[in-house]
Amino acid sequence: MYRLRAHLGPGGAEFGHIAFLDGRAEWHAVLSLPSETRFADPLAEMRRRFHTRHDPIPALLDATRADTVLHHDVDELRTPLPAHTVGRIVLLGDAAHAMPPNLGQGACQALEDAVTLAASLRAETTVEAALARYDAERRPRSQAVARAARQAVAQAVAQAARHAGSMGQKVSHPLAVALRDTAMRLTPSRAALRMILRHHAWVPPSLT
Repeated sequence: MYRLRAHLGPGGAEFGHIAFLDGRAEWHAVLSLPSETRFADPLAEMRRRFHTRHDPIPALLDATRADTVLHHDVDELRTPLPAHTVGRIVLLGDAAHAMPPNLGQGACQALEDAVTLAASLRAETTVEAALARYDAERRPRSQAVARAARQAVAQAVAQAARHAGSMGQKVSHPLAVALRDTAMRLTPSRAALRMILRHHAWVPPSLT
């Protein structure tokens, strides 16, 4: 079990952290930067950017060892693929539907792909039929989830900050920031939770 919090700030930066019940913690930062930007000391850069944020962000950064920091670009397939299979080649996970991490569904969708593929191969008599079944079952759902992940924050701020991008950390104009923050404060927590959890309602196929 864990508690997740995300902090959206101006200037193109988001900071999120997870507090696990066993006392451990995880944090992540999302920055709007050119692709493949790298820092000689990523942890020092995070401390420089976030040291003035409210608690517990400075404390989390101070408690972090430099050798535990990972730095990756966030990529997505903005144009949905027309198919996730070609002949006997099949795409799963990010190769088929890379999406922003706004809903925490990237790895979840990859696992769903794998289970559905296994079930399709078990149910059909030929590989071709199995892959066609996999594509028909997985592509609509995975692309819908990817679309929802892209729009998650944009929905929260409605039309006001759409020009600034659909991910919360990209909102940098002062008016857009104010509108985003107001919309999020006014959004009932249960409504926000429902928006995230509705994509978890998936029943895996039987492999028996």
